[in-house]
Amino acid sequence: MTTPIDVTAIAERSDGWWAVDVPEIPGLFTQARHLDQIDGMVQDAARMLGREIGDVKVELQLSE
Repeated sequence: MTTPIDVTAIAERSDGWWAVDVPEIPGLFTQARHLDQIDGMVQDAARMLGREIGDVKVELQLSE
């Protein structure tokens, strides 16, 4: 069993959704309709990739 790692979810608004990238886990991309859904979506996506994660820090990427 691997030790869970804390990750940063970089969220950027895209056509009414939040597009989410987690740089610590290559290939982990997801999306959420609302900011409060990002943690759960990242946890689910990580499980699908066979990874266990701890805390998710959400960082907003605001376009100019």
